[in-house]
Amino acid sequence: MGIKLNNNKKVVMQIISLKQRLKKFDKNIHSGEVMKIDKLVGKEKT
Repeated sequence: MGIKLNNNKKVVMQIISLKQRLKKFDKNIHSGEVMKIDKLVGKEKT
């Protein structure tokens, strides 16, 4: 895709920090939604 690895790592870190903020914001977040985010992070890594 022509995206630099450094940019990918930044995106992954942003998603992870966003996910952590979401957990703090809404403790009742569905684990299914978190799993969807994890799948997106996994796609970014590969």
